[in-house]
Amino acid sequence: MSKCILCGMNAVLNRQDNASRTIYNCPNCGVFVISDVVEQEVEANKSKLAAFLVHRNLSGNSDILMISLENVSKDKGYVHMTVEQIVNEFPESVVKRVNLALENLVNKSEYPGYEIKIESLRAGPIFYLDKINFDSMAFAITALEKKGLIDVNHHGSSSSFFPCGVVVNAEGWEMVARSETEANASDSVFVSITGSADYSKDYTDSVMRACKRSGYDVRTSAELGSDMSIGHRLIATVRDSRFIICDLSDASPHTYFTAGMARALGKTLILSCRSKDKKKLKVDTEQLSVMFWDDSTNLAGVMEAAIRSLIF
Repeated sequence: MSKCILCGMNAVLNRQDNASRTIYNCPNCGVFVISDVVEQEVEANKSKLAAFLVHRNLSGNSDILMISLENVSKDKGYVHMTVEQIVNEFPESVVKRVNLALENLVNKSEYPGYEIKIESLRAGPIFYLDKINFDSMAFAITALEKKGLIDVNHHGSSSSFFPCGVVVNAEGWEMVARSETEANASDSVFVSITGSADYSKDYTDSVMRACKRSGYDVRTSAELGSDMSIGHRLIATVRDSRFIICDLSDASPHTYFTAGMARALGKTLILSCRSKDKKKLKVDTEQLSVMFWDDSTNLAGVMEAAIRSLIF
């Protein structure tokens, strides 16, 4: 039996010499076509390509993908992509990759409670790894387990991670279902902060860096303007944003209003406040979690950790 060029699983190959390409039928990656001219590129990026194709296959996409050069003649019946296009679509955010891994596990489960057997590194593409090795795979599985989204049954010896069985629990199924309902939501974050505050530029810059590293774009309250229609635009922006960040350091009524609206709309909300402004807070910090920060030098790292904790 031949092997899949991407994941190494047993696969059926159909070599078409007249067209200089090979058609693969892999149980993991699905049916796809590799043009001879990109084989070296494919070999150098096979982990990312395998992750992309496995997710595509498990999501039920039946269109046959042909990985080729951009200027190749477009054969009917194939979806054409270059190696570069697929690699560029690969998410940089670890959080997004782990979320895609959870989605794969749900799609691979035949029913709730189904145990997926993970016997070797060949299962790596299911976990959307950029590099398939033991450490990366163990990290993804452990991250999902620690978040309470999967249960892991270790069937090997106490000193061996594999083989193991992975079961998506109720929390995991619920998270994927919730993500599907939010699929049409933008990947933007709305940040509410008073533009006149002395720290607003440094704060916004730090938050933008944190959001970008987590895979999100940022819109700020300053972009909405100050005319009479801001109320309608604010509601639409909050409703369409993936989550909301409100800084309460200057006790701005506008920011408190935005935070209240976000809560009413059921949006994920991150509240922040400068440590020295803690006494200005008009919320019960025992009821609502507030992220405190000291200065902009450490804000990006603290905010990124908060985003990963709440959004993942």
